[in-house]
Parts: sequence; structure tokens; C-alpha cells
Amino acid sequence: MRPLVIISLCLGVATAARADWDVNEVPGIARSVDVFAPGSYSVSTSTQTELFENGIQSAVFLHSDVFGTFLSPMGCFAVVVRPGDVISHQNCRAAGNIIPPDPVNTVVGIRRVKHTPSGTGYASVALSDGGLSLLTASAGLAGPTPWTLLSAGAGLLSSTDVLGVVETSDGAPHALFSVTGVTRTEFLWYTRDRRQAQMVVPSNLTSEAPLTVDLFAGSGPHPIALFGNSDGLFRGQLDPAGTTFSAVMLPDGMSDVSITSVDVNTGNGSVHGEGFGLAVGVDSSGEPVVLGAVPASSADNAGTQWRVHPVFEGSALPGAAQATPLEVSCIGSSFCLFILDQPSFNVVTYVNANAPVLDVGPSPIVVNETGTATARFSATDADSDAVRVSVDASSTPGADLVGVNIVEHPDQLDVTLVPQRPVCKDEEGLLRVYASDGLASHDVQATVAYRVVNTEGPERPTVLPSRESTTASGASRVFTAQPASEACPAVRYVWSPVSGQSGAPLLSTDGGAQATFTPPEVLCQASGTSYAYEVRGVDEGGLTSSAAAIFTVDVAPWGRPLVPFASGWERTLTSGPGSSVDVVPDALHTCEGTPELPTVDTEWRLSASGSGIPDGVTVRTADGTAVTLHSPVSSERLRVEAVECAHGTLALTARNRIPVTGGGTQDSADAELRVRVEPSLEDVATGSLELGVVPSGEGDVDIALDTSLNCVDARTLKARMFLETLGGEALDSAVVPVPGTWRPALPRSCTVESYRVRGELFDDSEGPVREGGRAQAEISNQPLPARLGALEAGGLVARCGEGASATLTQTIPADACGDVAISWSQVAGPALSEVSLAGPSVTVSTQETGLEALVGQSITLRVLADAGGSNTATTDYVLPITSERFVDVRHAMESPTASEKGLVGVVVELRNTSTCEVGGLHYLENVDGLEWVPGSVKLDGVAVEARAVDGGFRVEDIRLPAQGTQTLTYVGRSPLLSTPRLGGEMTLNGVPVSGDAAVPPRTSGCGCSGGGSGAAVFGLAALARVLRRRKEGGAYSPKLMR
Repeated sequence: MRPLVIISLCLGVATAARADWDVNEVPGIARSVDVFAPGSYSVSTSTQTELFENGIQSAVFLHSDVFGTFLSPMGCFAVVVRPGDVISHQNCRAAGNIIPPDPVNTVVGIRRVKHTPSGTGYASVALSDGGLSLLTASAGLAGPTPWTLLSAGAGLLSSTDVLGVVETSDGAPHALFSVTGVTRTEFLWYTRDRRQAQMVVPSNLTSEAPLTVDLFAGSGPHPIALFGNSDGLFRGQLDPAGTTFSAVMLPDGMSDVSITSVDVNTGNGSVHGEGFGLAVGVDSSGEPVVLGAVPASSADNAGTQWRVHPVFEGSALPGAAQATPLEVSCIGSSFCLFILDQPSFNVVTYVNANAPVLDVGPSPIVVNETGTATARFSATDADSDAVRVSVDASSTPGADLVGVNIVEHPDQLDVTLVPQRPVCKDEEGLLRVYASDGLASHDVQATVAYRVVNTEGPERPTVLPSRESTTASGASRVFTAQPASEACPAVRYVWSPVSGQSGAPLLSTDGGAQATFTPPEVLCQASGTSYAYEVRGVDEGGLTSSAAAIFTVDVAPWGRPLVPFASGWERTLTSGPGSSVDVVPDALHTCEGTPELPTVDTEWRLSASGSGIPDGVTVRTADGTAVTLHSPVSSERLRVEAVECAHGTLALTARNRIPVTGGGTQDSADAELRVRVEPSLEDVATGSLELGVVPSGEGDVDIALDTSLNCVDARTLKARMFLETLGGEALDSAVVPVPGTWRPALPRSCTVESYRVRGELFDDSEGPVREGGRAQAEISNQPLPARLGALEAGGLVARCGEGASATLTQTIPADACGDVAISWSQVAGPALSEVSLAGPSVTVSTQETGLEALVGQSITLRVLADAGGSNTATTDYVLPITSERFVDVRHAMESPTASEKGLVGVVVELRNTSTCEVGGLHYLENVDGLEWVPGSVKLDGVAVEARAVDGGFRVEDIRLPAQGTQTLTYVGRSPLLSTPRLGGEMTLNGVPVSGDAAVPPRTSGCGCSGGGSGAAVFGLAALARVLRRRKEGGAYSPKLMR
């Protein structure tokens, strides 16, 4: 084949950039065409069959009777000639014949062979008796031969070369054969090798035989069929239960077109456009026609709308003027080819290379809320493909705002926007506009904004209350607006006086549902007045309701009175006999002089910030009555009087009051005023300072200060006071109020001293200090008394051979005279070794050294503190003489036995630890848990008299040698299960001198000597123990208890 120039030159179209069309030629007259892939196709002519790959011839068969071709996925190219023989390029497959043997009829020849995309083959065969054979093979020409014979049904049917094949989404192959009967045209529909239906085209639809048939997949399991003939183009959804064909509306002005070939493909588009293909034919004048399928909303709607391909519109096809397009074949949505019935310029190819371009016009589209708006969206395609323009408003902002009515046209879309609801303000939304040429990858989109304009304001609101009344400068009145019940109620309000009025106060509002009427401060009109107002609602968009709600306010006179006094009002009154000042309001009411104005009263009271009526000041009402002003008083004026020397500030609060019709009053604001009362004061320079000396009972001296000046309470009089020695040395100073008292800090002294006090009078009131008189006086101090404090002394302890001694210290209280002479003297008791003692601390000792003569005695000492000048103090102290413990007391006791009837012996050892023999001792034995036996007490084995006392017995007049020991023994009876507790104490002249020192138990006998009943008891006990010891064979060892 010889390639020719691109169609823009051959056909005279505007530019080569508009479409990617090529015109080529193959030798002979083209009969059929098969497209295997974009750029890969075969063309069979009256002389040969050629295979082109990527536009370049790759194989040729010089046969004039080829009626079907096949290109396997492995690149094996094979053809079927009229007798049914299979010929392959370079013998890439085994030779064979696809027609099964027929013992009855002779095969006339193959009419047409076609393959589905996956390779299933279908063939139509003519027989000698005018009948037909229909064949299929799941592997087509790539599989074995012969093919399978399809059941054609009853009746005489003849074959044609009109055949369409397709695969649906479930992968099932389908074929639609056009066959002819005796008087009618029929279709036979097969799925795989099963006949689905035999269909007759109604004669009232068309009586012309199909020139072409095409199948394409829809959304269901059954394909959609298109067939064309000299009456036009027809379409039907195949259905085993019955298929109905209908005529396809062709573009305007093309009602008489003969369609010679059609090919539509689906499955390569999107929801925005599905279906791509061409239909070719001639019109009633013999001019060639090329139509492009407009992509549809779905595969089920593909092939329903067509438009004239603009590349060929108004132009002859290349070659002969009446060249007729014979067959068109497309693959997917990207490549088409059709052939012409002429020996040259007979192959036209097309590639869908360019995406559409959208034109959505100006944005936003404006539509009134009560109207509609239209717009047209269009698209162009550089390949001149038919384009579907669509819109989606359901998934964009404002989807509920408008309804979108559409009218689809090829390459354009007319839309009408219809608002679906009222808008309370301008609202905007978006439309998404899409353009599709049937190839999903070419889809383009644009976003178009629209605005629904708020044109209807809210309805008239209501207002409550509709009428109110108040008084000038009285209470405010609040009015509340309520919106009408509607889709777009008012969100704020406009409040204003009704026009035509004068003096109507403005309402206070923030634009909300409430407005406040504040009456005028005064209304000098006895009959009062009324004001009318209106309120209008405003919606979100700012539109105001056309009708207003009216309401009225009635205002009664007169309004609040004026403040009686200006701010800071003040008067000064000089106190004295007959002095006074009248306090009269400066103003009463703005409406003074207006007929029928009620009387305005003035009410007076003490100010909360004041301190009451000053002493010496009298307040009287206009009728002369004196008032305390503790409660408010009404009077047209007040008179303030002040006696001599009265001073202070009278702070008053006044307000004017007017009665209100119907009861009550209206009050002005409070006015604060002051009357300053000031006395006529003598010049401080003429006044003297008077000093008085008053001794206090605490050793200090108070100075009383006074003056000769009058009205001292009205002044701030003070004195600079100084304390000095008579030599002029400064000791203390202070500033003291006059009158007043000053206690100077006199030096502490044990003797009387003289000092000088002097003072300087001055007035410290407001303004510069004014000096007055001076004075001085001589004063004496009160000396500190001589006093004795506590005695700090160790005990007077007598020791053997040393006597009794102690160190004594006399203390002086802090508030007493510390500079004193201290002397000591003995008043009573054993004689001391020291004849005279002096000083705050002394040590005393007795002349006697014997313990018997000292212990239990006491010494009385007298202490004298002398500060001089008869300033003395004396105290007597009695000091008892004690002793260190020098007697040890030890106890031992035997355990009782049954034979001894519970009797036990007790031994008490008394030991003198000192180096002095001591007599006159008394011993007390304490017995607990043991009954001592009277008459059993012995001292060193000699019976002694023991006097029973509570809890034991007492032995008197015991003498212990120096560092010697005496033993006291007695017998006791121990109760059953009792544990005795023994103890004793030795005293000398009533002073305890013993301590209990334990000694180890004795190892022999009872440690006693002498006879008597006690010895007998102990002897018996000892004998019993010896016998018991011998009987038991053990050693004897008495057990002693302490």
C-alpha cells in the first residue's frame, strides 16, 4: 500500500492539527477490514489481502477471495478464503478447512468470518441449495479445524456477509448473523455455540435488508445490537425473551441516509462518557456520510446519539466523487478505519489522540431565588471526536440549593438552574462539568460556581407589647419583636420612630429582637404626649421586610427635678453669738413656670460621708424647728447656727422631689454640700504655755501642758518639750499635743536629783507653723527603793568533825536600787565562827562540830540593804541544819518451815559510817507482810523496848560507835503465801540520817547472842534444819531474805 498525504490536504480541511486522520490505498477494490489493535489491521480487496502493523505492511496474500482474517497474540496472521481453507503467513499454523463435510449440499463458499477480541470465531457459509451453515470455534483460526456447526433452526434461510461479534463483561462471546428468509430478513443470535434467539425485524420498522450489524457490551449479560440499511440506523437491547429494535435519530437534516457500516465499542470510557465509534454511509444524493457516536451516560445508552463528523462534513471523500464507504472497524476508543469502494485512496485511518477542551463560560452563574438561570457548556476536540458534556451537582457544595435541568447535545450541554428552596442570604454552590470523548483517560472537568441571590425579605414581624405607658424620666419600657413563621425569618431588626413626628426619643437597641424606650428627662406639658414607632425584620442577607409592625408609648409629665445644688457647693460660718447661715436650693425643676406644675419639695439629710452635726452647731428648718437630721427632713431651706468656739464641717445631702400622677414621687440626683464652721481664734503668738508637775506612783514624773489661748479644740496646738540637766545636757525630747501630758524619761537613781523641763508652744494647723509662748520648770526624780530579792543558798549540812557550813548570796530585784551596802548578822541558833559578815555573798560555819548538837537545829540570819538616806530594807532568813546520811541499814530473814509454825527470824544490821560516835538516835522498822512478835526485839542480843507504831515498831535512844555496827533482831510470823517486805529508817533529832545498804547473808547461825524466848525459837529452827539436812543427806545452808 502506498501511503498518501494526511486527510487535511486530501479533503481540504482547515489544518492538519484538527485531527489525526490518514488516507492510504491498497490495490484493488476493498471488500472488508479487520482491526486487531491500534495501528494493526488487515484489508481484503478484489486482488489481495494485506496486514499492516503500526501503519506498515507486514504481510500480503495475493488472493482475491479472502472473507476473514485473524492475527494471533503470537503474531501468526491467517486468512480464510471462499472454500473455507485456512492460509497462514509463513505457515505459522497448520493448513485446514473450517467447513465441516456436508454429505447433502455443496458448499458455495464463505460469506464472512469474524473473531471476538479473545479469539472466538464465527463464520457464515452459503450452500448450493440456497441454504446456509453457521460455524463457530472457541479458539478461532488459532484452533483446530473444522469448526463446529451451529444450529440454525427450521426453515429455509440464506446466508449474508452481515455479521457482528462481541464479548460481554462476563467474557461470553456473542454473534449476530443477518440471514434472509423467503420474504423477510431475520437475525440469529448466539452466545458461544448456543442459539439465544431468532429475531424478525418488523416490516413497519424497516423492510430493507441489513447492510451492517454491530454488537457492543452493555451493563448486563446480553449485548446491544446496531444494524444499518438504506432506511437508516436501528438499535435494540438483545434479550432472549424478545428484542425490540427502534430507529436511531440521526442528526437534523439526515432523515434519508443509508448506513453501510457501523462499529461502536464500550468499556473504555467512564461514567462521564461511554461509547466510541463511527457509522458510514451515503445520503439520498449519493454523498458519503461519516457519523461519530456521541458518548453516552452509560454503556446501556451508547449508540443512541450521533453527529456528522466535521472533518468530512460538506466535503467529498478522496478519489471518486461518489465513493461509498463500505465498512468501518474500530478497536477500543482510540483507533478506527474505514474503506471506500474505489481502487485508490481507499483506506482512511484515525487515531484518537487528543482530549476535549471544555468551555464553561462566565462564572458564577447568577440566579434569583424565585427565578431560573440558564447556561451552556460546550467542548471542542482537536480530533473532531463527538464529545459528551455532562454535569454533576449532587456531590458538590450547595447540592440541595438548586435543581439542574439539562438538555444534552453533541459537544454541548444546556443547563437550567432552578432554586429548590428560599435562601436567607446569597448562597453559592458548585457544579462539576465533565467532557468525554469516550476514552476515560481523555476525561476533563471544570468547576463552575453559581450564586442564588436573596431577593425576598422576611415577612412583617409582630411586636409585644403594642402599647405601653411611662413617665418622663421614669422607667424604661422594653419591646420584643417576634419573627413570622417562615423559612427565612428575621435575624435582626430595624427599630425607628414613625416618620412625621417631632421629638420622639430614639430607641436603644443592638439590632436584636428587643428595643428599649427611655422616656425624656422632662416633659413640660400637663397633658403628656405619645410616640409611635415601627420595627422591620432583616434576614441573613440584609433584606428588610416591606411591611412594618407599629407600636406606641404614652409619656406622662413632668420628669425628675433638677439637682438642688451644684457640685462642690460650700459655705463658711464663723461661730459666735448670733452667727448663722441660710442654705437655700439653687434650682428646683426645669418646668418651673409651667402651669399646673406640682410643688417641688427639698429633702435634707446628713451625708453618709460626714461625721454628723458638729458640737455647738444647731440646724433649723424654715419654720425654726431644730432638727437632728438623723432621718430625712423636707423644708424649702435650712438655717445653720454655731455658738462661740464651735468648729467642724456639716456635710449634708439634699434632693428635690416632685409627686407623680397616680402616686409616688420622682427624685432628683443627690447633691452633696458642706457648711464649714470656724471660730474666731486668738493669735497663737499671744498665748502662753502652762506647765504643771505631777509625780506618779511609779517613780516617774508627769508634765501637764495647757495654754491661755481660746478654742483650743479648734486648733492643732502642740509643744516641743525638752528634758535637761541643770547644767543644760539634753536627756529627752518630744512633741506633745496641748492640752496634754508628757512623761519624760528621767534617769534611774538611788538618790534624789533635780532636772529642768522646758517647752515651746506652736500651732500646727493648716498652713505655716505659728509659734506661741514658752515655759520651763524644775523637777526632781523619785529615787529607786532599796529592796531585797530571793536568797540563793546551799543547805547548812553538818559533817562529823567539821560542823555545819554554807555559802549564801543575796539578790537585788531589777526595779530596786542596785547600789546598796549589804550586811549580815546572826539572830538565833548555834554560834557561828564569823562575828560579822558583809557583801552580797558570804560563807557561814558553826563553831560546834558535833553531830548530836547540830543536826536538827537552825540558824536565823538578818540581812540589811542600805542605799543611804534612810533608804533601807531588812529580811530575816531561817536556815535549818541537816546532815549527810551516815547510817547503813541492812535486813536479813530466814525462810519459815512447817515445824516452826510460820515463825521467822529477822536480823537488822545498823552501821555508823562516820568517824564520830553518835547517840540519841531513833530507829523505825517498817514491817509489811509479816507480823512482828512483841518482846522479841533485841539490840546486840539485849532486849530493848520497842514501841509499836502503825506498820511496825520504834526503838529510841540508840548510840552507834564511830564506824561501828549494832545488830537488831526480832521474830515475826509470816502468813501463808505472803512475801514480806521490810525496811527501816534512822533519825537524829528528827532528821533522817540512814540509807538502806544490803549485806550478803551470813553463813552461820542467826548471828545473835544471849538467851530468851527469841533465842529458843532460833535454836529450835536451827535444830530442825540440822535434822532435815541429815535425813536428806545434804549440807545445811540457811536461806536469808532481805
